[in-house]
Amino acid sequence: MKHTLPLHILLPLLMTSGKMEALAQLPASPGAEGYGSIATEGRGGDDIPNLVEYAIGTLPHKNERNPITPSIAGSHLSLSFDRLPARTDLIITVEASSTLGLWTPIARSTAGAPFTALIEGVQCTENAVDATRFRVTITDTTSSETQRFLRIHVTN
Repeated sequence: MKHTLPLHILLPLLMTSGKMEALAQLPASPGAEGYGSIATEGRGGDDIPNLVEYAIGTLPHKNERNPITPSIAGSHLSLSFDRLPARTDLIITVEASSTLGLWTPIARSTAGAPFTALIEGVQCTENAVDATRFRVTITDTTSSETQRFLRIHVTN
């Protein structure tokens, strides 16, 4: 069964005073098969929704250490996480905002394909971790705002 409700993990990153802080906002939504019916938090206590865990290849019953890693590259935000080409039932979109009100899709992977930039100035890099997984880094070079937010939006 395909679910049409979006699920995302929000990683607002504040770049003021040389510090970076991350906060996760996790709305309820149906999970993927084998990952539970409600994707509000992983059973491992990591607060990552089950559908996001499925998308990035972590287990919902295990607390994975930093599976989604925000960073600052120069003066631009980056978000790193794993992509599994076998997850052909998902659309994974990285979105950016300066206000939390209006979100702009900046990169997308559809049906297990590599990420592609949706707007000029976004950098998508992928490096093979092993035969089943790639480490993705999305860098948002489109804004010079002092406050910027990135989120992963997963639909199936």
